[in-house]
Amino acid sequence: MAIAKLRNEMAESKDPYVHVIGDFLISHVTKNPNDAEKIQAADKTIIKSLGAMAAEASKKKVGNHAVLTDAEGYEIVLKYFGIEGSAAPNTTLNLDDILGL
Repeated sequence: MAIAKLRNEMAESKDPYVHVIGDFLISHVTKNPNDAEKIQAADKTIIKSLGAMAAEASKKKVGNHAVLTDAEGYEIVLKYFGIEGSAAPNTTLNLDDILGL
């Protein structure tokens, strides 16, 4: 069910970052099925996890940009869903693009 929820949100969004994070979460829950229940929480969404990343990045903002490493970004997403740990894939997220900077 968690994967179906993620795929539905991805299908409804044209935001490429929703797809990046959705793919990451699908991979994570496939490898860690015990975390599926946390991802299924009705009030938790991929788009809101991007907001959590943006909020954390803004704390590190210098001038007109804020950057997180892949590991930091994915760790924030996992934390948003109530999952401890990190499993960052080799994908680069540009927080400047997410924040529209």
